[in-house]
Amino acid sequence: MIINFLEEIFKSRKKCEEMSKTLIGMCLSMWMLNYKPIKMMKFMFNEVPVTALRMPNAHKLDNRLNLLLTCAHIEEPNLKMGYQLIEEITNSMPEPSKHLAERPFLVLVYKSLQKLSHELEIMNVEYNFCIPYLKILGIKIIRTNGEIIYVEVLDNSTCLYDTLIPNGMMKLKFRLESKLNYFVIRVNHKQNTLQNPLALKCHLESLLSKK
Repeated sequence: MIINFLEEIFKSRKKCEEMSKTLIGMCLSMWMLNYKPIKMMKFMFNEVPVTALRMPNAHKLDNRLNLLLTCAHIEEPNLKMGYQLIEEITNSMPEPSKHLAERPFLVLVYKSLQKLSHELEIMNVEYNFCIPYLKILGIKIIRTNGEIIYVEVLDNSTCLYDTLIPNGMMKLKFRLESKLNYFVIRVNHKQNTLQNPLALKCHLESLLSKK
């Protein structure tokens, strides 16, 4: 019923252009909840050029639009919307350093992984945004055999307030990583024992040894 109502509102090119900010936000929110407004998106992108949906100096809106396109490209690769999705986007992500101050446990996990490099045959450890335009910082590990592992840290930035439950954007990231067949390990800061660097090191060693 809701989708029918929205389709009725946004049934013209003029409405899509006039209310692009609202439309893009709603489509992304529905996609995040795994309710994909395919029909509405097909109409929007077939009737309105992507350039017409962008607003001057509206970086946040542009990022939402690009993330929506990225989600569609990953989860609905056969979706025909009048152009090749991947050609419409160029990855533009913030510097990882800008996220570190608010994520001390992520930094602790990163440092522990660096210390484990020799023991677990890790060639490289780096901060990483593995999904274009999804601005949740994680860690990427490359082992000496070429294997790539992504580490996601569940903390106050990625979970609902004071819970162990990933927030909507983090759930979307897990879903997209799964669709891309990424190998992902999760580390939860709510496990009190992991606040101890030695315990965290042992925990990470255990997780990676099983891979």
